[in-house]
Amino acid sequence: AEIQPRSSRETASRQLRHSARTDSFHAPPPPPPRFEVGRRVECNGGQLGWRAGVVCEVWPEAPSGVRMPYRVELDGGGTALIPHDEDLGIRAVHVVEWGAGHEAWDD
Repeated sequence: AEIQPRSSRETASRQLRHSARTDSFHAPPPPPPRFEVGRRVECNGGQLGWRAGVVCEVWPEAPSGVRMPYRVELDGGGTALIPHDEDLGIRAVHVVEWGAGHEAWDD
């Protein structure tokens, strides 16, 4: 009798089941965040608009148990959990310096 090789899908499925039984399967580590703790950012508050604050924690666990990229302390009080590390939800605060050596411009 000739032995037939298993498909890679079947082998991967069997390995995952084995990993689950032996508790040796671990989720990959989250990617590094774009903003470090202490960095000033703006968070998209939807209808409230962009709200400024400071990153106080990276990869915190939400009450649901899901890890979020950031927890931000908002300037107006309270905190916000940011679900995605994307410019549509969180961005660096843009500081415009005025004074000696800087000129104003019109768009």
